[in-house]
Amino acid sequence: MLSHTQSVLEFYFTDADIILSAEDTNSQKRRFAVHKCILSAASPFFRDMFSLPQPPMAQITGLPTIDTTEVADVLHTLLQFIYPVPNPVLPSLGKLVPVLEAARKYDVLVALTSLRKQLISHKNITKNPLRIYAIASRYDLQDEIKVAAKYTLKKNVLDCPLSDDLKHITAYDYHRLLDFHRRYVRATQDALKPPQTAAFSGHHCSAWWWTKYEEAAKDELAARPSTDVVFSLQFVSSCVSACNLCRASAYSTLPHLELAKQKMDAIPFTL
Repeated sequence: MLSHTQSVLEFYFTDADIILSAEDTNSQKRRFAVHKCILSAASPFFRDMFSLPQPPMAQITGLPTIDTTEVADVLHTLLQFIYPVPNPVLPSLGKLVPVLEAARKYDVLVALTSLRKQLISHKNITKNPLRIYAIASRYDLQDEIKVAAKYTLKKNVLDCPLSDDLKHITAYDYHRLLDFHRRYVRATQDALKPPQTAAFSGHHCSAWWWTKYEEAAKDELAARPSTDVVFSLQFVSSCVSACNLCRASAYSTLPHLELAKQKMDAIPFTL
């Protein structure tokens, strides 16, 4: 009777022909009664493993048992990707990374595909782009590296929370990201050009508000080279709030600012 396995009903099969054993958080063994054919179809690692001589049959179950080094919860989640049950959605990066590690170890493509999508989900990528960049770099996930790097432009990288995931990337990968930020800062700052209305309107307010706006915008872009803030109405208004004439001049140049935003957004993305 597989008492531990019964608590994981998805993987307690009466026709199972192999048992995977993993240690739980309380140092107890959890056993998963599964099928060699399903594991072999999903994972070249398991297929090669099962081609080798198998361990002897356990007296209680009558099935060979393979001890794994994975934590039981991680193995449980990985099996959910392999078997025809709804794919699990990992609630945090802390939960996702160990399963990603196991999926790579066992070469489970179906799990890797889903986990890579979850890694760069909107919730994760907008909240933790630097951490995701580190995770993607650690596992050499090139597409995810590029996505995460682009989202870091919306953050001041040096102010991002310190994460243990940064321990697993090279100095080269981190320096490459900083160099990417420096190049993007220069490109966005160079894209700021005064509109004709500011330069030739004949009123000193036009040039004054643009000078103030340009200075503030370049400071903002130096920290976060993204168009999200510097072209917002709130940001522009903050540069002209003290003068009604300046405000009128600034609002008349909003079409120019929209074109400048489009120009910045079109800057080639090269990591």
